[in-house]
Amino acid sequence: MLAFALPLGFLAGAKWAVGFCLLAGAVGMFVFLRRWAGPGVVAWLGAALFVLCPSVLTRAAGFEHFVVLVSMAVLPWVLWSVVVFAREGTVRAAVACGVWVSALALAYGKTAAMALPVVLVFAAVEYFSRERGGRPAWGLVGLAAAVVFVLAVVPNL
Repeated sequence: MLAFALPLGFLAGAKWAVGFCLLAGAVGMFVFLRRWAGPGVVAWLGAALFVLCPSVLTRAAGFEHFVVLVSMAVLPWVLWSVVVFAREGTVRAAVACGVWVSALALAYGKTAAMALPVVLVFAAVEYFSRERGGRPAWGLVGLAAAVVFVLAVVPNL
């Protein structure tokens, strides 16, 4: 919020920050669903439903729960990074997954703790739904966990 509030003022900056979070969340939901479900109308509906979600709109209108709105906007990007990591299994995908999970944890720890079981179950389903030869190596999973440790756990200590 400070990135918008300092140059634009605290009233206009907060509104622009909320708008940016709504846009980032909608784009994230579109990108995630496009990658996970394939091309079609599902990605467009997911992006629209993200913006129209009552939980998102309630936090966007109130401004006092901005950190929850930020973590809601980051969550689709976390799920997208899990899908990319499970399907590609590269070092770049492992680091990106770790960075997005860290961003979720740094946005708001309580929301990240509530989202963690969902992300872990989703990651397990994505990982084990692949054939054995198409799964990422355990070393890459360890690399993603190490990135989360360095970027999210250590700063939160």
